Amino acid sequence: MAKLPRTPEAWKDESTTPQDSAVFMNPPNTSITSATLIGSTPEGINKKAADWAKEQVGNTDYQMRDTSDRVGGRRSLLPFGLGGVAAPKCNVFVGDAFGAAGIHVDNPVDNRAAYPGAQEWGAADVQIPGFRMLGPHEKLQTGDVVTNGHHVGIYVPGPKGEDMTVSAAIPLKGNAVVHNDWGFRGNEGPMTVRRFVGTP
Repeated sequence: MAKLPRTPEAWKDESTTPQDSAVFMNPPNTSITSATLIGSTPEGINKKAADWAKEQVGNTDYQMRDTSDRVGGRRSLLPFGLGGVAAPKCNVFVGDAFGAAGIHVDNPVDNRAAYPGAQEWGAADVQIPGFRMLGPHEKLQTGDVVTNGHHVGIYVPGPKGEDMTVSAAIPLKGNAVVHNDWGFRGNEGPMTVRRFVGTP
């Protein structure tokens, strides 16, 4: 498991709680079942996912709560304990990015979520089909999925090659998709990285 050198501290900036995870999401309307696309390579798919993610910067469709039918409609306005559902957020954004590249990211955990949650992306004992965990000394590549188990984003280097991710931020961070140094600030805790390598 790739652990980026970080100082383990309480993760403050984009924390999620169980009610904010996408546990009760409806699956996407269009599911792509084949990860083998003619003329595509894993590297090309990772780049497509990263390019799509970067194009979404400023997009507010991944707010914590949303009333769209895809995420429970008016139920999104209710408190969690009264049946409220969380809107798409970081894990749904990552899933949608790979969906835009032609890959449906299967959720290996039976929790009715459309995609793996940040916790699943970061768990060494959870296999996400088509993705492998990076070793501790492997160099990150565009399109890698970076997580600390609470928040997840896509590795997209900055204009000068600096380490950055694109992710769906919480309201305090603008409640929109952002391209920033999340994952590389030194206060997010140990990080895990996965890379799409294709499916058998």
